[in-house]
Amino acid sequence: MIADVKLAAVGAGRAFTLAPPHWQQPLPGHVTWSPLVGHPLVRRTWAVWPADSRRRDLGRFIAALDRSAGS
Repeated sequence: MIADVKLAAVGAGRAFTLAPPHWQQPLPGHVTWSPLVGHPLVRRTWAVWPADSRRRDLGRFIAALDRSAGS
């Protein structure tokens, strides 16, 4: 969803939205920024490829993601 639509829903009091910490777009006066404390969100991502694939780069990529998630 585009930012203008999200902000309109938030401003109407019908929704909330998440944004990156250094959001560049100006917020309407009736919308406030409230940062989350700590790291309360986890983004789960699925990676799927054919079982007969021999691409080792995919395995290394997934392993690197798994290691960074444990940090």
